[in-house]
Amino acid sequence: MDRYTSLPLPPHRMVAPWARGLWCCALVAAVCSAYPAGAQTIYRSVDAKGRVVFSDKPPADTDNAQPLDIRGAAASDAVTTTGMPFALRQAVSQYPVTLYTTKGCVPCDGGRAWLQQRGVPFSEKLVQSPEDAKMLRQLFGSVSIPMLTVGAQHLRGFSEAEWVQNIDAAGYPQESQLPPGYSNPAPVALVPPKVPVPARDAEPAQPTPATPSVAPPAGLQF
Repeated sequence: MDRYTSLPLPPHRMVAPWARGLWCCALVAAVCSAYPAGAQTIYRSVDAKGRVVFSDKPPADTDNAQPLDIRGAAASDAVTTTGMPFALRQAVSQYPVTLYTTKGCVPCDGGRAWLQQRGVPFSEKLVQSPEDAKMLRQLFGSVSIPMLTVGAQHLRGFSEAEWVQNIDAAGYPQESQLPPGYSNPAPVALVPPKVPVPARDAEPAQPTPATPSVAPPAGLQF
Protein backbone atom coordinates (compact mmCIF):
# COMPACT_ATOMS: atom_id res chain seq x y z
CA MET A 1 0.00 0.00 0.00
CA ASP A 2 1.25 3.50 -0.81
CA ARG A 3 2.50 5.46 2.15
CA TYR A 4 0.25 8.33 1.05
CA THR A 5 -1.80 9.20 -1.99
CA SER A 6 -0.20 12.47 -3.05
CA LEU A 7 2.86 12.63 -5.29
CA PRO A 8 5.69 10.41 -3.98
CA LEU A 9 8.90 11.94 -2.73
CA PRO A 10 11.89 11.80 -5.12
CA PRO A 11 13.98 8.68 -4.46
CA HIS A 12 17.13 10.80 -4.06
CA ARG A 13 15.71 12.89 -1.22
CA MET A 14 18.12 12.20 1.64
CA VAL A 15 18.75 13.68 5.04
CA ALA A 16 22.52 14.05 4.71
CA PRO A 17 22.48 17.89 4.52
CA TRP A 18 20.39 18.04 7.66
CA ALA A 19 22.58 15.45 9.40
CA ARG A 20 25.68 17.49 8.62
CA GLY A 21 23.98 20.54 10.10
CA LEU A 22 22.81 19.06 13.40
CA TRP A 23 24.99 21.39 15.46
CA CYS A 24 23.88 24.35 13.37
CA CYS A 25 20.24 23.42 13.94
CA ALA A 26 20.90 23.21 17.67
CA LEU A 27 22.41 26.71 17.63
CA VAL A 28 19.42 28.10 15.71
CA ALA A 29 17.03 26.45 18.18
CA ALA A 30 18.92 28.02 21.08
CA VAL A 31 18.72 31.48 19.49
CA CYS A 32 15.02 31.08 18.69
CA SER A 33 14.30 30.12 22.28
CA ALA A 34 15.36 33.61 23.29
CA TYR A 35 12.38 35.14 21.46
CA PRO A 36 9.08 35.72 23.26
CA ALA A 37 6.62 32.83 23.43
CA GLY A 38 4.19 34.87 21.31
CA ALA A 39 6.39 34.19 18.30
CA GLN A 40 5.22 30.59 18.47
CA THR A 41 1.51 31.38 18.73
CA ILE A 42 -1.13 30.93 16.05
CA TYR A 43 -4.41 32.82 16.50
CA ARG A 44 -7.78 31.31 15.63
CA SER A 45 -10.62 33.70 14.88
CA VAL A 46 -13.87 33.90 12.90
CA ASP A 47 -14.27 36.62 10.25
CA ALA A 48 -17.40 38.57 9.37
CA LYS A 49 -18.51 35.83 6.96
CA GLY A 50 -18.26 33.14 9.61
CA ARG A 51 -15.07 31.59 8.24
CA VAL A 52 -12.41 30.26 10.58
CA VAL A 53 -9.09 32.07 10.08
CA PHE A 54 -5.64 31.10 11.38
CA SER A 55 -2.91 33.75 11.57
CA ASP A 56 0.36 34.41 13.40
CA LYS A 57 -0.89 37.95 14.12
CA PRO A 58 -3.71 38.68 16.57
CA PRO A 59 -6.85 40.08 14.89
CA ALA A 60 -8.14 43.54 15.69
CA ASP A 61 -11.10 42.00 17.48
CA THR A 62 -9.18 40.51 20.40
CA ASP A 63 -12.39 39.15 21.98
CA ASN A 64 -12.72 36.93 18.90
CA ALA A 65 -9.17 35.58 19.07
CA GLN A 66 -8.10 32.26 20.54
CA PRO A 67 -4.30 31.78 20.79
CA LEU A 68 -3.13 28.28 19.90
CA ASP A 69 0.39 27.23 20.86
CA ILE A 70 0.41 24.41 18.31
CA ARG A 71 4.17 24.22 17.73
CA GLY A 72 5.06 23.33 21.29
CA ALA A 73 3.74 20.24 23.03
CA ALA A 74 0.86 20.99 25.35
CA ALA A 75 0.99 19.75 28.91
CA SER A 76 -1.48 16.99 28.01
CA ASP A 77 0.74 15.52 25.29
CA ALA A 78 4.25 16.35 26.50
CA VAL A 79 6.73 13.49 26.45
CA THR A 80 7.99 12.60 29.93
CA THR A 81 11.71 11.78 30.04
CA THR A 82 11.82 10.49 33.63
CA GLY A 83 13.91 7.34 33.87
CA MET A 84 15.37 7.62 30.36
CA PRO A 85 19.14 7.34 29.77
CA PHE A 86 21.04 10.53 29.01
CA ALA A 87 21.38 9.95 25.24
CA LEU A 88 17.64 9.44 24.85
CA ARG A 89 16.75 12.44 27.02
CA GLN A 90 19.11 14.59 24.95
CA ALA A 91 17.54 13.47 21.65
CA VAL A 92 14.03 14.14 22.97
CA SER A 93 15.06 17.58 24.20
CA GLN A 94 16.86 18.70 21.03
CA TYR A 95 14.81 16.93 18.35
CA PRO A 96 11.32 16.09 19.66
CA VAL A 97 9.25 13.76 17.49
CA THR A 98 5.59 14.42 16.64
CA LEU A 99 3.36 12.13 14.58
CA TYR A 100 0.29 13.53 12.77
CA THR A 101 -2.38 10.90 12.13
CA THR A 102 -6.07 10.28 11.61
CA LYS A 103 -8.39 7.35 12.23
CA GLY A 104 -8.66 4.66 9.58
CA CYS A 105 -5.19 5.42 8.15
CA VAL A 106 -3.19 2.22 7.63
CA PRO A 107 0.15 4.02 6.95
CA CYS A 108 -0.42 5.99 10.18
CA ASP A 109 -0.80 2.72 12.09
CA GLY A 110 2.38 1.39 10.48
CA GLY A 111 4.37 4.51 11.36
CA ARG A 112 3.12 4.51 14.94
CA ALA A 113 4.03 0.83 15.35
CA TRP A 114 7.51 1.46 13.94
CA LEU A 115 8.18 4.32 16.37
CA GLN A 116 7.00 2.18 19.28
CA GLN A 117 9.16 -0.76 18.23
CA ARG A 118 12.20 1.47 17.75
CA GLY A 119 11.63 2.99 21.21
CA VAL A 120 11.18 6.59 20.05
CA PRO A 121 9.12 8.73 22.47
CA PHE A 122 6.67 10.86 20.50
CA SER A 123 3.61 13.05 20.73
CA GLU A 124 0.65 12.33 18.44
CA LYS A 125 -1.64 14.94 16.89
CA LEU A 126 -4.99 13.85 15.47
CA VAL A 127 -6.32 15.38 12.27
CA GLN A 128 -10.06 14.78 12.54
CA SER A 129 -11.86 18.03 11.76
CA PRO A 130 -11.78 20.46 8.82
CA GLU A 131 -9.99 22.91 11.12
CA ASP A 132 -7.33 20.28 11.84
CA ALA A 133 -6.83 19.69 8.10
CA LYS A 134 -6.60 23.41 7.44
CA MET A 135 -3.98 23.82 10.16
CA LEU A 136 -2.02 20.85 8.81
CA ARG A 137 -1.88 22.49 5.37
CA GLN A 138 -0.86 25.81 6.90
CA LEU A 139 1.96 24.19 8.87
CA PHE A 140 3.35 21.93 6.16
CA GLY A 141 1.78 22.99 2.84
CA SER A 142 0.17 19.57 2.49
CA VAL A 143 -2.69 17.47 3.82
CA SER A 144 -0.84 14.17 3.35
CA ILE A 145 -0.63 11.94 6.39
CA PRO A 146 1.03 10.49 8.27
CA MET A 147 3.32 13.45 8.79
CA LEU A 148 6.34 13.04 11.04
CA THR A 149 8.40 15.89 12.47
CA VAL A 150 11.86 15.31 13.94
CA GLY A 151 12.91 18.65 15.34
CA ALA A 152 12.49 21.10 12.46
CA GLN A 153 12.53 18.34 9.82
CA HIS A 154 9.17 17.09 8.54
CA LEU A 155 8.58 13.91 6.55
CA ARG A 156 5.47 13.16 4.51
CA GLY A 157 4.18 9.60 4.52
CA PHE A 158 5.60 6.51 6.16
CA SER A 159 8.89 5.48 4.54
CA GLU A 160 10.86 3.32 6.95
CA ALA A 161 14.20 4.02 5.26
CA GLU A 162 13.67 7.77 5.42
CA TRP A 163 12.44 7.67 9.00
CA VAL A 164 15.47 5.58 10.03
CA GLN A 165 17.86 8.12 8.49
CA ASN A 166 16.27 11.05 10.30
CA ILE A 167 15.82 9.31 13.64
CA ASP A 168 19.45 8.09 13.52
CA ALA A 169 20.71 11.56 12.60
CA ALA A 170 18.83 13.07 15.55
CA GLY A 171 20.74 10.79 17.92
CA TYR A 172 17.99 8.40 19.00
CA PRO A 173 19.38 5.00 20.11
CA GLN A 174 19.06 2.25 17.51
CA GLU A 175 17.46 -0.06 20.07
CA SER A 176 14.75 0.83 22.55
CA GLN A 177 16.06 2.26 25.82
CA LEU A 178 12.65 3.24 27.20
CA PRO A 179 12.15 2.51 30.89
CA PRO A 180 9.86 -0.41 31.79
CA GLY A 181 6.18 0.47 31.66
CA TYR A 182 6.72 3.62 29.56
CA SER A 183 3.80 4.73 27.38
CA ASN A 184 3.54 7.68 25.02
CA PRO A 185 1.08 10.46 25.86
CA ALA A 186 -2.45 10.04 24.52
CA PRO A 187 -3.15 11.56 21.07
CA VAL A 188 -4.72 15.03 21.08
CA ALA A 189 -6.46 17.09 18.40
CA LEU A 190 -4.17 19.27 16.29
CA VAL A 191 -6.44 22.26 16.88
CA PRO A 192 -7.65 22.36 20.48
CA PRO A 193 -11.43 22.75 20.72
CA LYS A 194 -12.51 26.28 21.49
CA VAL A 195 -13.75 26.64 25.03
CA PRO A 196 -16.94 28.75 25.05
CA VAL A 197 -16.98 31.67 27.46
CA PRO A 198 -20.27 31.67 29.39
CA ALA A 199 -22.20 34.92 29.32
CA ARG A 200 -22.69 36.76 32.57
CA ASP A 201 -25.75 35.73 34.57
CA ALA A 202 -26.36 32.94 32.10
CA GLU A 203 -27.83 29.66 33.19
CA PRO A 204 -25.22 26.94 33.80
CA ALA A 205 -24.62 24.92 30.68
CA GLN A 206 -26.19 21.51 30.73
CA PRO A 207 -23.90 18.55 30.01
CA THR A 208 -24.17 17.30 26.46
CA PRO A 209 -24.05 13.62 25.56
CA ALA A 210 -20.81 12.32 24.09
CA THR A 211 -20.74 12.47 20.32
CA PRO A 212 -19.57 9.51 18.26
CA SER A 213 -16.23 9.73 16.48
CA VAL A 214 -16.43 11.33 13.05
CA ALA A 215 -14.80 10.34 9.80
CA PRO A 216 -11.64 12.21 8.71
CA PRO A 217 -12.32 15.49 6.91
CA ALA A 218 -12.78 15.38 3.15
CA GLY A 219 -9.62 15.92 1.13
CA LEU A 220 -7.25 14.35 3.66
CA GLN A 221 -4.72 12.13 1.85
CA PHE A 222 -3.10 8.96 3.14
